[in-house]
Amino acid sequence: LWYTADWDYWLRLGAMGSVAYDPHPWAAFRIHSGSQTICRSSGPDDFRRQLETVYEAHAAQLSSRPDLFGDTNILKQVDRAARFSIELNTSLAGAYHQRPLPLWRLVTKFVSLGPVGSWRFLRDSRIIERISARWRWKRS
Repeated sequence: LWYTADWDYWLRLGAMGSVAYDPHPWAAFRIHSGSQTICRSSGPDDFRRQLETVYEAHAAQLSSRPDLFGDTNILKQVDRAARFSIELNTSLAGAYHQRPLPLWRLVTKFVSLGPVGSWRFLRDSRIIERISARWRWKRS
């Protein structure tokens, strides 16, 4: 899981107890010519498989722990956000390999998160920073 080791780590950590959001960025996202994201990228299909493997393993654990959420509706929101994240990150990997972005599918899935879910995704995922890092690297 060399593409997704960080996601696996954060999901494992989150499953250990309560999670709080801190808006201060304590970590950075950087792409460079020697990064695994660039050097080992074999394509979006492999990337999707790794993302789905990690998420499916953790989703099974989360659904068996109702004490973490207390509400099945929250678990459904988490599932939609995770699946959107998989779609978005796979699309970004595809763009690196010169595949067109499936904008309509991405917009549809993003809108399905609802206003609060969309806002949380933008806030919590730091996706803007991640996309801008890719954009700056590609332009250099």
